[in-house]
Amino acid sequence: MKEETKVAIIGGGIAAAGVAYAFKKRGMQATIFESKPQVAEGASGNPIGLVYPFLTKQKTVESEFSIQAFLYFLEIWQKEKLDEKVLSKDGLYFLLHSESLRDRYQNAILSHNLGEEIAYLKTEPKTNILSIFYPKGKTIQPKEFTKALLVNSGAVIKAEEVCLRFEEAEDRVHLETHLKKYEFDFLFLCNSYSSLEFTDLNWIPSKKVRGQILILEEQILNLPNSVLYGDYLSTPINGQIVLGASYDEFRLDETSRTSDSQSLLEGTIPFSLFPNEILKSMRRNVENLQTRVSFRHQSEDRRPILGSLCKTKDFLELAKMSEKKQGNPPPITHFDRIGVVLSLGSRGLTHSLLGGELTVSYLLGELKYENSKRQLLESHLMDRFLLRMWKRGGLGLKKI
Repeated sequence: MKEETKVAIIGGGIAAAGVAYAFKKRGMQATIFESKPQVAEGASGNPIGLVYPFLTKQKTVESEFSIQAFLYFLEIWQKEKLDEKVLSKDGLYFLLHSESLRDRYQNAILSHNLGEEIAYLKTEPKTNILSIFYPKGKTIQPKEFTKALLVNSGAVIKAEEVCLRFEEAEDRVHLETHLKKYEFDFLFLCNSYSSLEFTDLNWIPSKKVRGQILILEEQILNLPNSVLYGDYLSTPINGQIVLGASYDEFRLDETSRTSDSQSLLEGTIPFSLFPNEILKSMRRNVENLQTRVSFRHQSEDRRPILGSLCKTKDFLELAKMSEKKQGNPPPITHFDRIGVVLSLGSRGLTHSLLGGELTVSYLLGELKYENSKRQLLESHLMDRFLLRMWKRGGLGLKKI
């Protein structure tokens, strides 16, 4: 590795911060290209977000990755003393308000062998509903967290600079923006759904999805801990609480929708989260409530996309040479110097740091002898989409 390795990151949200921090750990500085005037302007710009692991009834690649990501987040939070820079509160409840949820999470604790430092069953005091309690789950400010991590990483920020195209050639990555041309040793794509505008990524089965939150004043309700129940209601941070979040993969309008706000408020009724008079008042005056709309990137299987960029054209050429879609698929090759940390979805806060760390380790060749980390990463490579298309009889490949 060169003494002054030059690293470029496209995107200025939490995924980019995770990659920049991974390089900072290795004594390298990254340059971030953000098309907007400031970093953390997309989904990473929400005023409040929750950090906790995603659990499944039995062990899966999703839950194993999420638990490790959660633990890694806590490690970095403590190491970088982020509690001194980002407002936060510990502890959050996930209401087990149905028999299926109780079955899932009671078994999840056992099958994942979770200790009480991660999760345990406890009755949520306001609703009196049995819940899974994450004592170290965090309610934080995503925007301030992203900014603090970028400051700690020492990254150079190039705001309002739009990346147009890139190419790996002769052990370098050539990057062209609307302002100038650059050369880097490595390039990382961390620009969420905007990455789909690049030819090498527009085939990935993923989508841009819309979310809307309500931003309420602390005086309305002072929950000691954030509560999840499908949607979520946060504990106060910096004088605000957040009720979120709607989900829409079809109608992607950027303006807020009264119907979404009403739906979020109605979703709290079964749990009596708000006093009746306050809830009635908010529903009558819903158009005056503060909202925020943001968009995120979600893959077909709702798992992150990590690792290095596939050489899709090479795979297609080999696929065309094979008349029969049987037997083993063609080998998948990758770019050596182009990485991806994409499709973090609604779990970006929890998954971004480990996603960045594993991807950087992978491209730097550090995972060859680290089986556990390599296994975590391999289940999240974009290769899985090409292989699925192949197994479906090649029909998906024709669309690329």
